[in-house]
Amino acid sequence: MDPASNVQSMSNELLMAAGQGDVEQIKRLLQQHEEEVVLHVKNEAEDAVDGQAGRAAAAAAMAVDADAATATGDSILHVVAGGGDAIFLECATARKERGVRADEQAGGPAAAAAMAVDADAATATGDSILHVVAGGGDAIFLECATVIVGKAKHLLGTRNRNRNGDTPLHCAARLGHARMVTHLLGLARPGDGDETGLKEILRAQNGKGETVLHEAIRLEDKDMVGVLLSADSQLARVPLADGASPLYLALLLGLGDIARQLFEGDQELSYSGPDGQNAFHAAILGRQAKVVLCKGTKFQCARAKDQK
Repeated sequence: MDPASNVQSMSNELLMAAGQGDVEQIKRLLQQHEEEVVLHVKNEAEDAVDGQAGRAAAAAAMAVDADAATATGDSILHVVAGGGDAIFLECATARKERGVRADEQAGGPAAAAAMAVDADAATATGDSILHVVAGGGDAIFLECATVIVGKAKHLLGTRNRNRNGDTPLHCAARLGHARMVTHLLGLARPGDGDETGLKEILRAQNGKGETVLHEAIRLEDKDMVGVLLSADSQLARVPLADGASPLYLALLLGLGDIARQLFEGDQELSYSGPDGQNAFHAAILGRQAKVVLCKGTKFQCARAKDQK
């Protein structure tokens, strides 16, 4: 089987294993892919001495692994530097444009497997294997998520989106899987205390301009809202303008308790709404909530009785 077909076949198997919560199969396939990437890179690199075409092929193959080297110790840059034609410049440029971050490069073969998983293992709707696993709420899916993130942590990042712009965290929240949401946040939380990356994930907006907090509000899940606000106390400030803020959505849906929860968590939260509207419009349109703001420090929201 040629390498491209093999990668596609393995990607399909990974997606199937993710959907079934088969953690052992996921481990086996990721390990198998790491080994195949290393072998392929070494074979291509050692054949590079046969000519410029071979050298170009080796450079392209080695692009998947920052630490790959030929039998003589040449890195990808050594191989590319050995040719002066445009093909070699193109290889070098393509390597740079892949946008591989330093933390992904540090893993060597593991990083190569992670990049292949991200690029090739996707459903028809663009869901990665982490999106698929995030759709499961059982303990086995939590374990699968741990394995996948251990091999490909970038799948937790804001670049990993499906065709609707959803991250795996969006998918977990939408399906009401509070344990998965908490688990993914734990996996995303760095050990050095710098939570910049975690906040980027939480504040990521999908194709509708909504964050994971919007999903929790639609489910009327106060506990999940609390978990998200604990992870990022300023999450209700997104979006700042030109979109439905979490407060706007809560009031529009008549969710007074959640609206109060949002306001008490951050009195600088966004009031924005679509088409130039704001939270006050939502309170009226919702026809179930009355908003009283007193000097900007106290928020009260009560159910309004239907008028007949």
